[in-house]
Amino acid sequence: MLCDGSFGTYFESKHPDFGGAVECANLEGAGLVRAVHAEYLESGARMLRTNTFGANEPALRCGREGVNGILRAGYAAARALADERPDGPVFVATSIGPVFSDGADLEYRLIAREFLDAGAEVVLFETLSEYDAVLPLLKELKATGARGGRGPFVILSFCVNRYGYTDTGISAKRIVQTLSDVDEVDCIGFNCGTGPLHLYRVLSALDLAVPKFLMVLPNAGYPEIANNRFSYQQNIPYFTEWVARIRELGVNIIGGCCGTTPQYTRMLREKIPESPVARAKKRRAAATASQSNSAPAAQTRGPASPSPSPVFGEKLRARQKILAVELDPPLNANYTKLMEDAIRLKNQGVDILTFADSPTGRARADSFLIASKVV
Repeated sequence: MLCDGSFGTYFESKHPDFGGAVECANLEGAGLVRAVHAEYLESGARMLRTNTFGANEPALRCGREGVNGILRAGYAAARALADERPDGPVFVATSIGPVFSDGADLEYRLIAREFLDAGAEVVLFETLSEYDAVLPLLKELKATGARGGRGPFVILSFCVNRYGYTDTGISAKRIVQTLSDVDEVDCIGFNCGTGPLHLYRVLSALDLAVPKFLMVLPNAGYPEIANNRFSYQQNIPYFTEWVARIRELGVNIIGGCCGTTPQYTRMLREKIPESPVARAKKRRAAATASQSNSAPAAQTRGPASPSPSPVFGEKLRARQKILAVELDPPLNANYTKLMEDAIRLKNQGVDILTFADSPTGRARADSFLIASKVV
């Protein structure tokens, strides 16, 4: 299935003088929002994401009623266009971006409930860096009457860097392994953060033979800053070539994130036909078989502290205590755990990470190379 591209960056490129957050256009420029959705549909997209990525109370500061109005208007705009489409079903996925506040779990719950009350059948949490704040509410979401009593189709999509790690230090491998055992998650996704080449390299190193649907939406590439705005180089042939390779890894839903436009979607549709029905049926059958024999959901890790320490030099000049932690390079080429630990320590406020050269006299990965990898 072909998903749309970036609503936010494309909208901003078309309407640079629009004031306020893009999500506010659901109320203040509904016609402009419908026009962007329509362009993606005309380009071949069969899944639209609502213009609600940053629609949460901590971000918009417009009160609960104000946020709810933006959410409902955003869903209604995409839903109306999808229903008007005569050439087959078009799905509408709620775009719920990361919430940066202490009450993120409650905010996610309020947003999701508002979408479900509006009739949403596909709930998408995207650009996540961790899953601890989302997993507890999934059982509640699945208990709704959407989709014939089965609850909404739930997608959890994560933002990883070129090495395959989120900002909180969770590896793509751990994400796939953990969520494969969570019955309430229907689809595991990766979006934003990297371009298609680096995301392909991350995914090709994973075991993707899991009982879940898979979604991958890379950025167009890496942004440049011009006139206080992010801009992306138009590299459509490069993008479509690597997304085609990503699709061959067994991915079910493909599309684009930041920097991608309807032109990207059109080229993807021309290069990659609709996914075979047989593949979807096979993965659905595997998911059903796994759910009947599934183990309890994996234990998730506690959240990391979001408060890094001051710059090292400033602490030295202030004669403050310095906290250093030594990590041993791995005995082989598998540095996944070391990278997770390094990011976790950074988020906990550690000032210095040191890497010993052959601790205890045993040959290990080169300490200089490991240090440069972490940096």
